[in-house]
Amino acid sequence: MKRERINIVNKVKKSFQSNRQRLIEFFQNQDFDIQQAEELTSSMRNAVYFLETHEYERADIEIEIRKGIREGLKEEIKELKSLAKHTSTLKKLVPDFNWEEIFELQMHQYESHKFFKTRAGKNKSLEMALEPLFWRLQKFGKGQTKQVDIVYRLFVEYDLDDYGQEYSTKDVLIGEKEQKERIRIHFQQKAVKERKKYSELFGW
Repeated sequence: MKRERINIVNKVKKSFQSNRQRLIEFFQNQDFDIQQAEELTSSMRNAVYFLETHEYERADIEIEIRKGIREGLKEEIKELKSLAKHTSTLKKLVPDFNWEEIFELQMHQYESHKFFKTRAGKNKSLEMALEPLFWRLQKFGKGQTKQVDIVYRLFVEYDLDDYGQEYSTKDVLIGEKEQKERIRIHFQQKAVKERKKYSELFGW
């Protein structure tokens, strides 16, 4: 199990390395200068692997990743609780720190982790991995519509699922408009919400 998780991490790193130049060129084609393109590319280091992975495989990978992260978080929580028992000693050693607040904040981060509160799905890891990209686009002054447009083109560039295709279901025509709305709801809005949560938590 642990070996499989390490294998996924290595695949994520390898995918980013092999796609780095492609991503830089993609963002330059979206009218970003070279420095901005490199920053945006850096924000994709955990996401590009999932863009290259078929949706059925992503679902299995998601389950495996969640198991590993949950196990790690539970161990971290256990260690933190053990360390918190020695708050008085820590205060004597480093009196300038508010150790109660530090422990409380760290515990909140662990216990509020998404993987404790959400169910697995084929795009959950991709959603999280794309958050830094949306944050960086926002930093560069791109509004919601522009963010969605850029990510839509990115999905088309990597042939992700049905993006860039047009087809009909029984009652609905699925095309660019519907796919962009999907990005807005399931990726962009969630990323902005997470950014706001971190801003309130850490005073960004």
